[in-house]
Order: sequence, then structure tokens, then C-alpha cells
Amino acid sequence: MKLVITIVLLLPILLMSKQSYSADSCISKYTKYDICSKARELSNEIAKELPIQMSKNMSWESVASIKSTIIANIRLHYNRELLNSTYKKAGLPISFAKESMSKSANGACNTKEIKAFIGLGGKIKYIYKFIDGEQYLTIDVEKCD
Repeated sequence: MKLVITIVLLLPILLMSKQSYSADSCISKYTKYDICSKARELSNEIAKELPIQMSKNMSWESVASIKSTIIANIRLHYNRELLNSTYKKAGLPISFAKESMSKSANGACNTKEIKAFIGLGGKIKYIYKFIDGEQYLTIDVEKCD
């Protein structure tokens, strides 16, 4: 019975501290800027332009924001089998494909607004999926050099 009373008394405190922490994680500790609000704003602006054909074999299909993270869903217009065979024929390791996509994702830092967003604590998560829906790669951009 004592345990039940303790849980009942502590539960609201734990819930309130979690909510407080969640709200605080949206505010930049340096500028007091609401980075979650900026993530929503940027994702809403990007969504107006979608889908974007990034190359012959890749398109940006959708975007969302969760807290301080912008999530970019990228569709590869081929399947894993074709990717593997293409790199094998070229004599390149498959890791080269991942490195290329990582460099491309980090290219977001070349945009002044995105660089500022990341500099204030925002993040961009790129999720690459094959044409059949299989997830291939996730790249998190959390800092700009």
C-alpha cells in the first residue's frame, strides 16, 4: 500500500519534469531561441516545394519535423540489387555509395539558413529508402564545419 501511495505521489512530479525537459530542449541555451519552432517553419517551407527531383535516380519525397529535427525522406529510384551490381561492375566498394550520400547530406550546411539552424542546435535526419520501400541509410547532420 505504501508503494502505491508513493507512486501516486511521485508520478505527477515525474511527468511534469519530463514535460519541462522536453520544452527546455527546444530552447537554445545560448540564445533562448525556440529551435523546435524553427524546425517546424523550415519543414513547412520545404514541404511546399516537394517532391524535388534531386537527380535522375533520387527524389526528396516528404519532410517532417520532430522537436528540433527536420526529417527528410529521400526515395532512391532503384533497389538494393541494382545498387550493389552497379558498384560491383564499377569495381567500387559499396561503402563508396554511403560516403557519397553522406557528403551530399552534409552539403545542406552550404545553405546559410540551414547552417544557422544547425548552429543553434537543430538537426537534419536524412532517411534514404529504395524504390521498393526498404530503408537503406540514415544520415544525421548535427553540425556544420
